[in-house]
Amino acid sequence: MEKVRFNKHEFDTEHEAICSALFDKYGWRWERAKQAYGGWRPDFTLKGKTVVLVECKSGLEWDDVNRFKELQRYEDAVRGTNCEVLLIPGCPKKVTGVKGYEITALGYLYDGEVWSYAELGTWSGQVGFCHRGNSWKDRMSGKDADRSWGDGKRPNIELDWHSAIQAFRGKRVSYFKESVDSEIEHWDTSSEQRSPR
Repeated sequence: MEKVRFNKHEFDTEHEAICSALFDKYGWRWERAKQAYGGWRPDFTLKGKTVVLVECKSGLEWDDVNRFKELQRYEDAVRGTNCEVLLIPGCPKKVTGVKGYEITALGYLYDGEVWSYAELGTWSGQVGFCHRGNSWKDRMSGKDADRSWGDGKRPNIELDWHSAIQAFRGKRVSYFKESVDSEIEHWDTSSEQRSPR
């Protein structure tokens, strides 16, 4: 498999590179995972107040996550550690929660007990995310809030994700298209850090 280079880092997939661009946009400290956990090497380690191991799965549909066989492997890998697991399928999106509320979801977060949406919000003006099911504590800053989206502001994940794609691919992304895979507006870039598609 051909590696992807972006911003002086090497990634296994475009999805990983785009996720790194999103993390940079939000000001999150991340690094490529340096160690394996129970035979599993995550794609990233997010280093906030909680250590979150990130797995990027671009081909995984949101509706198929609960049938994804690797979930048990991730759970076993972090058992006995203070780490949590963030699974980012496809692209982050807005979803409707079980009580009918709109949730801005980055992916699914395993907190050592249960998988739930990793809900994006702001805590003291900084973008972070919490575990929708068990804790409204921001994993990046460690701050608690009275509600799952922090201090009441939610980032526009569709816009931010498109911006991350644009940063990686070096082309304009059309917001009038139904999916990010159908952008048509290109702009020329001579950056040597991007790999050809």
